[in-house]
Amino acid sequence: IFSKVNVLFYPGETWATLSETYDFLNKNRQFIGAIAAGPCFLYPGVRDKQQLCRRLDASGGSMIEDDPAWKERRLVPLNLSKEISFQIACDLALRWEQEFQTAERYFYQRQYGYFAPDATIDMFRNEVEGVDQDLFPFRKTTC
Repeated sequence: IFSKVNVLFYPGETWATLSETYDFLNKNRQFIGAIAAGPCFLYPGVRDKQQLCRRLDASGGSMIEDDPAWKERRLVPLNLSKEISFQIACDLALRWEQEFQTAERYFYQRQYGYFAPDATIDMFRNEVEGVDQDLFPFRKTTC
């Protein structure tokens, strides 16, 4: 069994709540095949927008509404609290993904449906070789 944990950084996050989540993940590391993490976004028609906005206000967070690239995508990134900005959440998400996931595990979970049917792990390794490690949600080295 391969378990993948999805982590959504939610409005109101603090260093304390993120630490609690990380401690849980780290304690259960042996059972985790991969982590996909990222910050919450607002998008048109989201059901709980009022609740999310109240959480943002209460925690000192804010919406990033003036970025043309995000407007084009019809997404609104969130500074989750006065402590956790959108950029901090993105950086932390990438670090967690890289810490809990190797290139091999990434390929394993995505080899069906994401890559060409004849793709192999060696082909995948060749594609990522020489590309900046910080661009990938995994470690290039095996573990």
